[in-house]
Amino acid sequence: SSSHFEAQSVHEVLHIAWLGRIADFKINSVLRLITDLRISSPNFEKKIHLTIIGSGDFEEVLNDELDSVQEFSYELIKGIPQNELHHYLNKNIDLLFAMGTSALEGGIANVPTVLMNFSYSDIPDDYKYNYLFNSNEYSLGDLTSSKNKSQGSSLCLILDEVISNKKSLALETSTYVSQNHSLDAITNSFMIYCEKNNLTYQKLIESGDFEKPAFYKIWTLIKKLF
Repeated sequence: SSSHFEAQSVHEVLHIAWLGRIADFKINSVLRLITDLRISSPNFEKKIHLTIIGSGDFEEVLNDELDSVQEFSYELIKGIPQNELHHYLNKNIDLLFAMGTSALEGGIANVPTVLMNFSYSDIPDDYKYNYLFNSNEYSLGDLTSSKNKSQGSSLCLILDEVISNKKSLALETSTYVSQNHSLDAITNSFMIYCEKNNLTYQKLIESGDFEKPAFYKIWTLIKKLF
């Protein structure tokens, strides 16, 4: 890992992390977070330390962005083994930013988690941040664009809330993941859906969904001939 970090008392530092691949549809979210942290950092008595956990094709773009950062300290970690990840997050991170299934790792680790959205272009300056437990229809990340605005709060407000209310936000995050994204929760939802569904095998046959297409019948005939 690479680092730009001056030693500080743990209680004087707010430890933030990004978790996820540094990929084409994710890099703009990371850049948005870095920009907003540069704006927000001077407003806090606590120092901010950003840990970026992940690797990918856009690492060079990320490094170029970080080279000019002086408002907060940071470090880059290529990856953490899965069997060590939850312990690492729980012991070292106050607030996690992630999208997709990476966001669920925060809930499992009992860390307040902000769900980031994805974009293939620059994310607008008025981007809003939202906690994972406020996700709309259990989404793990939506497309952000000029036409599809994000919902939530400013980064400054999120940081203030974590400083003053970390334990409550952590509990709400872990409870949300346990109730909605755990294997038991998914299995129960699936079984309830199956019980309510009135689809039968006979209906599939009648709809023609099981009928072999014409090209398959022709191909079968040709194979028999040769």
